[in-house]
Amino acid sequence: MRVSVALPQRLGDDLVERARTVEALGFDGVWCFDHLIPLGDPRGPATEATAALGAVASATERVTVGPLVMRAGLRPVAVTAAIARTLAAVAPGRAVVGLGAGDRLTRPETERFGLDFPGLAGRVERLAEAVAAVRATGVPVWVGGRHPAVVEIASGADGWNLWEVPPGEVATLAAGWTGGTLSWGGRVAPLGGRPDLALDGPETTRLALAELAAAGVVEVTLTPVPADEPERLEDLAELVIGGPPRVG
Repeated sequence: MRVSVALPQRLGDDLVERARTVEALGFDGVWCFDHLIPLGDPRGPATEATAALGAVASATERVTVGPLVMRAGLRPVAVTAAIARTLAAVAPGRAVVGLGAGDRLTRPETERFGLDFPGLAGRVERLAEAVAAVRATGVPVWVGGRHPAVVEIASGADGWNLWEVPPGEVATLAAGWTGGTLSWGGRVAPLGGRPDLALDGPETTRLALAELAAAGVVEVTLTPVPADEPERLEDLAELVIGGPPRVG
């Protein structure tokens, strides 16, 4: 199973250096969130995904790079496709674009910036248009979300991402999945101390990852917490990919 890392969403972290560290530690991919303000902190600001990805892609050589997930409603469909083409040119063979419809958690930030937040049907329609436009560029697309209409779109894309679904529920949700890459994402506390997380501490994390693999997940994207402690990347690498040498 491939293991990737989602970089922190807060502006101010040294994302380029952290991306290089992720690659040096042996992880398989680097992903960026797509938020205008950090979720849970309306005082913001957040790292803008597309600008961050350009920097990360040019600073790395091996890892997969992409947004997980870029919300289809934040940008015109043609702009989203142009972003995909550009990312693929900067990181040939390494770009994957995650796309989602947005949900109730992202509504406040969307409306705060004066952007429309239509009902579910409208968001799903925009998602379908964005998926088709990006796939037409030749860049692989993973779709994030659990609503049946979103899962249907995912089945025609290149992959499906489940974010912070309890690992024990993934097998049921993915039963009969015949689409592309099945991926899972979530936060992990490598050393424990966060019982609110599904991946809390070494033993719980190992068991959860084994459960995900058994359910057919082929890639997990993890974001270590606390996110403002870069050494957590080293703790995570030692835990999930065999303990590569520490960086620095």
